[in-house]
Amino acid sequence: MNTNKFMLVGDDSAFGNLTAREVYDGIADKPNDAKVEVVESWEKITWRRFCKNKVAFWSMVLLLGIVLMAVLAPVIAPFNPNTTVGDFDAAPSAAHLLGTDDVGMDILSRLIYGSRVSLIVGVGSVFIYALIGITLGLLSGYLGGTVDGVIMRITEVFMAYPHFMIIMVIVSLIGPNMMTVMLVMGVMGWPPICRLVRGEVLKVKSMDYIASAVVTGYSPYTIVAKHILPNVLSPILVNATFGIASAILMEASLSFLGMGVQPPTASWGNMLTSAQSLTVLSEEPWRWIPPGIAVLTAVLAINFLGDGLNEAIGGDSK
Repeated sequence: MNTNKFMLVGDDSAFGNLTAREVYDGIADKPNDAKVEVVESWEKITWRRFCKNKVAFWSMVLLLGIVLMAVLAPVIAPFNPNTTVGDFDAAPSAAHLLGTDDVGMDILSRLIYGSRVSLIVGVGSVFIYALIGITLGLLSGYLGGTVDGVIMRITEVFMAYPHFMIIMVIVSLIGPNMMTVMLVMGVMGWPPICRLVRGEVLKVKSMDYIASAVVTGYSPYTIVAKHILPNVLSPILVNATFGIASAILMEASLSFLGMGVQPPTASWGNMLTSAQSLTVLSEEPWRWIPPGIAVLTAVLAINFLGDGLNEAIGGDSK
């Protein structure tokens, strides 16, 4: 039985004491001047719009494939990524499909395990800064006044400094590793989403149903958690999607500069570090092309996915 929401259009009195469900299920005969209109949920409408964007849809499929590769890395990787398993600088062969690096570690295995680092750092840092930014944005937008002023001034101070340079300095002081990079990127990345949430809260707060909730006597926590937050999640979701792509690029950049994940732990960024030599660039392309393509593919897939979500959420209802 179809469980979608529905509404009856026509002369309501023509149905007597019959319920809308009875009319809809065909238990009673529908009068000629009545019709049943199925109303889809917001989620189904958004999903249908998203699926119409083929680039975004297949980007989502590709991204799911990368996630699956990261989860199943111990199963599908042919070798231990941190162990010498072949000759140094060996070209691709049947034994090592993507060759080996300068210490004989298998490139394919390191590429597969490197996806774990990129996804963990990307998703983890976005989760941290989204948690901070959403909380401060809700407080700033809803409470206003002095609280709003203080939070916005702190936000402006954070946004006034070059994030990449600050992150490099902090990571160098604490010590470069995956957890440090993820935490520092998360703590430094919240201002944009805080400003976004604040702006959305200011718009939603002026709606009549919020005023009704205040008059009814709901607590501020209930109003924010149940009436405001659900209505500002859409732009947050889109922002977080783009944030994951930016975090993956930043992690790769930090690792490339030696300030991120340290060898022998595999990451796409530190795999690219070995390409700084002109000899490697010209004579050993198997050492830098695969991780470069991996970074490019993941970032493009996430960006196309974000564009698709933005269009699906903000599109018309047709």
